[in-house]
Amino acid sequence: MIRLLQQSVGFLIQTLPVACIFFLAFDKEKLRVGGRWLYMSICAVLISFSVVFSGLMAILSQAGYSQEKIQDCADAYFYAVLILCMILAFLNVKAHFCKRLLILFIIVYYAAIIYSFSTLLVFRFFHEALSGILPYNRWNLMLLFALTALSLPALCWFMSARVREMLAVIDVARTTRACFYVCVELLLYIVFLNLASGYWMDASFYMLVCYCISNIIMMYMFFAEIQMAWKSAVMEEKLRVFELKYESIDNSIRETQHFRHDLRHHLGIISTLNSQGKKEELSAYLNKYISVYEGLDEEIICDYPLVNTILKYYIEKAVRENICVTKNVILKEDLGFDFMDMTVLMGNSLENAIEANRYLPEDRRWMYVEMMKVKGTMLILVENSCCLQKTINGGSFVEQIPQNFRNKGHGLGVESIHRIAEKYGGSVEFKQEEHRYAVRIVLNIPLNTY
Repeated sequence: MIRLLQQSVGFLIQTLPVACIFFLAFDKEKLRVGGRWLYMSICAVLISFSVVFSGLMAILSQAGYSQEKIQDCADAYFYAVLILCMILAFLNVKAHFCKRLLILFIIVYYAAIIYSFSTLLVFRFFHEALSGILPYNRWNLMLLFALTALSLPALCWFMSARVREMLAVIDVARTTRACFYVCVELLLYIVFLNLASGYWMDASFYMLVCYCISNIIMMYMFFAEIQMAWKSAVMEEKLRVFELKYESIDNSIRETQHFRHDLRHHLGIISTLNSQGKKEELSAYLNKYISVYEGLDEEIICDYPLVNTILKYYIEKAVRENICVTKNVILKEDLGFDFMDMTVLMGNSLENAIEANRYLPEDRRWMYVEMMKVKGTMLILVENSCCLQKTINGGSFVEQIPQNFRNKGHGLGVESIHRIAEKYGGSVEFKQEEHRYAVRIVLNIPLNTY
């Protein structure tokens, strides 16, 4: 009975921690089922599998199977459970397939290292414990538990801090490369174990230690490099925001200088007309002066100051490119979105629309902007003319990057749009119909603005 309990406990030590760690790499919003129910379900499923595993080991040992045969059956059972759990875990996470696959490779790699080290240590210091035919005994259980307890906190921090941050910002291309790197490392690790299996009593133990440490350092450096690249991109976005602020301030200063310059001329004319007693001409001039400067108020696009500033900047930029701009912006108050987020979101959307128009003749350049508040959400629609005629999914709105956004430098912008939309619990969709592109964004308004 104790030996059967050892098999069940050994199975749980090897599977339960890595199954829980898989979900630490993803934000709560990415999980279809999360929190207490998720981890209770994991425990229930794996405990059931562990009971079946111990029963299977008992049947095989009583049937007189050799240690090799029992180990092969145990490995096959592990693989079957791994595949089933992988399918269930993948279905529960709303993330790109490559991102889920990358996390799976990492935790499988971790589990393989822990098991290999425990086996090596038992072989080296408790060689007589390997005389049993069942996979687990008290010595390798103790070592498995000790190694897991020592390494698990560091892995939890790594997954919840480094990897989660990386997954939130990494693009598909870099994720695919990361999957390839980790997969190659895992395969090389398996090859190394097979080649060194006959020499574990010699220097291969220390070689394995060095190999694992070098792989861990390499993986950490890779994720750190990804994070540094993202910080650099964020810094560029901040510089872009500061540029927008500077342009807005500079335009305000220029307008004030022009106003003061014109005001001196207007006051001179008013003084002259008044001194000459030409009241009718003076009245006509004042009425004309008032109508001209009242017209300046018509430049206010909406009553959301942040959006008004951003739209004015990019509309003026579009007009300088001879792009015909039409708009329908109905925002009557400050909705409380973060300055940086809104600048990056709208800036990338409008910049991409302007960029697409640059490749067209001037008589075909146009852009349409629509923004409005609908209950607890803000809707943004940016449409523009383009020179491509490829249709995406028959013209329906889909979550993918249109062709004109895939030019050099635009991939990160689209990733930023997706990231900000997800931050506010919204969505981003793209539409392509012959010579027309559209980007539709839905954002939930922050609760503190209600």
